[in-house]
Formats: sequence, structure tokens, C-alpha cells
Amino acid sequence: MRLERLRVRVSGDPGAVSAAVHVPSDWTGAGQALVLGHGAGGDMETQSLVAIAEGLANAGVLTMRFNFPYAEAGRGAPDAQAKLLETYAAAVEALRESPRYSMRKLFVGGKSMGGRIAAIGVGAGRIVADGLVFLGCPLHPAGKPGDLREEPLTKAGVPMLFVQGSRDALCDLGLLERVRAKIPSESALMVVEGGDHSFVLPRSSELDPKQVGEAIVTTVKKFLEKPFGTPVAPPAATAPATKKPARKTTGKKPAAKR
Repeated sequence: MRLERLRVRVSGDPGAVSAAVHVPSDWTGAGQALVLGHGAGGDMETQSLVAIAEGLANAGVLTMRFNFPYAEAGRGAPDAQAKLLETYAAAVEALRESPRYSMRKLFVGGKSMGGRIAAIGVGAGRIVADGLVFLGCPLHPAGKPGDLREEPLTKAGVPMLFVQGSRDALCDLGLLERVRAKIPSESALMVVEGGDHSFVLPRSSELDPKQVGEAIVTTVKKFLEKPFGTPVAPPAATAPATKKPARKTTGKKPAAKR
């Protein structure tokens, strides 16, 4: 794997943001690529995000991380949604336009806010992608399960993978299952037992954090290869569940089997 740094141009301040592309050592342009946006409280150098990007690149997935403008400038408060969306779309465009990073399929997503902005972009037609990967989906604010942010998920219309900690304060798993039932496209769920919003485990957990990280990478990799199938999680985390979209009925009687 090799790491390549680049700048992504954005309008207004700061003019450009940092980005990093993890390129598999045997990259030929015939594989899958994944763009990952960071969470509201971090930046592209967030340790868990870097580890997942490195793991995916070592597994053959070209992976890009980038900064949103507020993180680039060192500010604590996230930019307005329009600015976040513009930046995400610019990062995707920069990756697509470079002949160095040709790909067969492109997926988008990220940690918490990064995944949410990706979903909004896909649903609005600002970002064209083959699927979405949520590394801790912020389905609702902490302590406010009644304030669901489900519209980006139900509008995106592409296969989705949710990687969620069972203790995630921003994503009640029962509510997520109800939302997944409304999503018209197929979705898959991998639950990290005991994990919080960042997949951090309690001291009482018997799981090895390193193995959990490897399980996440393996599951994401399998999803990217076959977004319409069930990704298989290793023993370090619970097996993911899939939901298939309901079949449309035409009112015609099915043909007799021969």
C-alpha cells in the first residue's frame, strides 16, 4: 500500500482541503474505491478512520479520506450542511477525475457525520455512488431517539452497510431496524457488541479491539464486493443481518414452474 496526499479545491475559505488516498500495492483500476468523510468531532486523521482506511487498502480497496473546511482550519464547529455537502462532492469528483485512481465501482460514507453527508449527497443527486458505508450512523441526537434523521437513508436509493456499536448513544438499534424496513434498497447491519459510537469497547468486554477492527475491515470489504449479498463478519463481532427490499407485485399470476 502507498499513501498519496492531495488537495481538493472548494469554493470560499479555505480554498482547498487536505485529502489522502490509500492505494493498494497491486491496484490496477479494476477494483472498488471508497471515500470516507470524518465525524463532527474529528478530522481526516482520526485514528480509527486512518486504521480502517489502511486496512481496506491492504485488502485491495482504494480508500480516500479528506477534511471538511472547518477541520482544515482547526475550528471546532462543523460547517453549514451546504458547505459540507459541497466539499464531499468535490472530494468524490477529484478522485473520479484523476486517471491515477480509476476504479470499477465507487462507494461513499464515513464516520458519523461524514456518512450522513454522503447519504444526503447521494439522495440529492449531488454524489453518484454504488453504495453507502456508515461507520456509526447518527440516526438521532444522543438522548433524543424521537428526533430521527431517517430521510437521507430512505432517499438515497443505493445499497447500504451499517456498522454500529451496540452501545451507540446516537443510534438505537431497534429504531434502526424500523428505519431499515423503510429503506427501498437493500441494507446490511454489522453490530459490534459492547461498542459505542466509535466502536470503543468497555473494559469488561472479552473482545480484542484489534480483532474488532479487522472484523470491520473484512465486513466492509465483502460488502463492497457484493453489496446485494450478506457480508459475513468474523467471530470478533456479531454476524450482520440483511434486509432485502420488498418485491413489487404486478397483479399477474406467476407463471407455472416447469
